[in-house]
Amino acid sequence: MAVAPERRLLDWPLPLSGFASRLAVTPKGERRWELIEDLVHAQGDGTRITVKQGTTTDFDSVPRLFWAIFPPYGLYTMAAVFHDELYRLRGRIPDEDAAGGYRTLTRKECDKLFLAEMIVDGTKVIRALVMYRAVRWFGWIAWRKAGRRTA
Repeated sequence: MAVAPERRLLDWPLPLSGFASRLAVTPKGERRWELIEDLVHAQGDGTRITVKQGTTTDFDSVPRLFWAIFPPYGLYTMAAVFHDELYRLRGRIPDEDAAGGYRTLTRKECDKLFLAEMIVDGTKVIRALVMYRAVRWFGWIAWRKAGRRTA
């Protein structure tokens, strides 16, 4: 029996829980912000992924042309910062049960977590789906750049 596309979209790669801290930033330029505290995301399985203090972000990487519809920050801001960190890590997250203590998520799994966290944080589903589609279509550029930085 085939699984409906909307059901497949809702199969998250990790059990969800949410953010265990607040987002605290200071400006570092026109469109850059620096975290002044760790941003901690706690997965439902107990895994904690931390975006470290000192990390810089542009929040959501939306081209200026679309800011009237999709501002670079909103209810989805923490999800965007978390998603950027997943990309910087190339999906490599702590996992006590995995060999070496890490598990690697695919880019698609990272994007699905972005979608899930946007919805959990209160972003309207249609907006979250459009933003998810945008990272599916164009996120390969940032993913590739992250690969060059870690190589």
